[in-house]
Amino acid sequence: FASDRRHQGITLVTGVEGGLYNQFGVELKKVYERRTGRSMTVVATEGSAANRSALIDGDAQIAIVQAGSVDLDGLDLFCSLYPEVIHLVVRNELPVRRVEELAGKKMVLGPLQSGMRKSGMEILKHHQILDLIVEEKDRYFDEILEDEEIDGAIVTTGIFNPDLQRVLGTGHFRILPIPAAGAIQARSAHLQEYLLPMGIYGIHHSVPSENLSTLATTALLVGQRDLPPIL
Repeated sequence: FASDRRHQGITLVTGVEGGLYNQFGVELKKVYERRTGRSMTVVATEGSAANRSALIDGDAQIAIVQAGSVDLDGLDLFCSLYPEVIHLVVRNELPVRRVEELAGKKMVLGPLQSGMRKSGMEILKHHQILDLIVEEKDRYFDEILEDEEIDGAIVTTGIFNPDLQRVLGTGHFRILPIPAAGAIQARSAHLQEYLLPMGIYGIHHSVPSENLSTLATTALLVGQRDLPPIL
């Protein structure tokens, strides 16, 4: 490894700046550089699809991707990182109680190349409303704080995502349940039922207001084939 100049410094591609992928990448950089004495560059991207392309094109050596969102053929799976929970976030005043009632609503699904968008589309497709929502395309979900015309967002991320905590911490939004989580899991290789505990996003606002049925996938650390074992 010491003689392999290609890996004197490596690049990790993550997700949008400020998101959990990027935050995790910054922490991973600290550990990697402390343990190896070599440098790591952390690059913010639009998400999983962009990250796969960066690996295939040789622009990065390692990446964080969402399980089920991209083809991993030709790549190595290093490890699972953490659950990525699907949150159906809507404004408190929106008269919506079921997923099907999102039809006709303005929703953010995430950047075009993100795994977040793909998993959100999968939920809408299962409920047969994918073509019935008004998608606010290629926007990040925290824009719901500034743009009051956005009715909601489908956010697939870890529970420690600082942007999601900031949105839900305002007390102006709630999370819809996915009662069909079991049926969706039965049809999916990468989605599992997940129980989101009451109040996990704030005791004062109690978000969610009760234990809530939803789904989760997994964040994965992947990389190019035949990287040195030290990685």
